[in-house]
Amino acid sequence: MDMSAADLEVYLHIIEASINDQSIDNHQFLAFVKSSVLNAIRTGMLDVANKTDRELQKLVFAYIPQLANETTLSTKLTLNYTDGLLEDALNAVNNENTLLAIILYATWCEHWINGIITSIARRQGQSDADIKRLIRKHNLGDKYTKVLDGLGLPRFDESIREALRALAKQRNDFVHYKWEPLIVDDPASLTWFEEIDQLLASMPAHIEALKAYENRHVYFGVIPRIDRVFERLAEQLARQTQK
Repeated sequence: MDMSAADLEVYLHIIEASINDQSIDNHQFLAFVKSSVLNAIRTGMLDVANKTDRELQKLVFAYIPQLANETTLSTKLTLNYTDGLLEDALNAVNNENTLLAIILYATWCEHWINGIITSIARRQGQSDADIKRLIRKHNLGDKYTKVLDGLGLPRFDESIREALRALAKQRNDFVHYKWEPLIVDDPASLTWFEEIDQLLASMPAHIEALKAYENRHVYFGVIPRIDRVFERLAEQLARQTQK
């Protein structure tokens, strides 16, 4: 099943009517549809495992009309601030606002692991109530190890887990005012600053590794291919609207 740019535009306008918000343009709708497709993959609604590029495109094009056929769009939306958190964290590092950078990176990491747990547990048939209890029951260290084990997921690299634990400790020390005093005339005590700088410098590479883990184990490695599908659709839609 192929979908032309004209067909796509029709479906987008149907979705627009169901949302009843005339301020959203086609590009924003396309971003919404892409997000909906990724969420369907994440929760197991779309089975993309071992699909060819052609098969993946057919799945995506078959899913879009399902959104458009809703009389009133009732999809539950979860606000996702993670991209903004990373951008703000990088800005904080560049502005030498170390403590803010720690808080933002640590918050992103906690969102990330909770999202992984929620997605896989939901795909395995656990209820929202059970998933909420699972997340609240375990501390961050256990989520990176025992909880992933229980969900049948591999643990990611120990060096990354160590960095994330150190990040969480610094965040908690700041938020809950549990700092250990630094002894000004003791050089060993002042290595804290160097360690924090090294930790923050390592975070972009760790974040990319975590995103790769998520793409592989939650999205079956298809995110780059989904990106290409929607890039082509955006180009087709732009040509269509120029006619």
